[in-house]
Amino acid sequence: MADSGTSLNMMPDVDFRKIYDHFFAGKLRCHQSPTTLTVCECTAAQHEAIPDLEFQIGGMPYVINRDQWFERSGNKCVIKFMHAAGRDTWILGMNFFSNYYTVFDYEKN
Repeated sequence: MADSGTSLNMMPDVDFRKIYDHFFAGKLRCHQSPTTLTVCECTAAQHEAIPDLEFQIGGMPYVINRDQWFERSGNKCVIKFMHAAGRDTWILGMNFFSNYYTVFDYEKN
């Protein structure tokens, strides 16, 4: 689902864990903040080592640039994905719309 009223992408916890385990587990010191986002201690080099994410919707590739999903401020980086146990769908929020837009064609449903 695409939702311009959702600040960040939201995903199932199982998908977040795959991303976290692949890029961060054992590599960066991270913790969950009171806002439930994951915050990591990171240097500029560690931040730059994290790639853009590419995924597919309907067979088409889409990219979320690193800075839109892993933002650095000072010596901290924030993984800008919300996640929840029991969730089984993604909501594409504003950090997706930074690169893409949707067109609603009411004539063709």
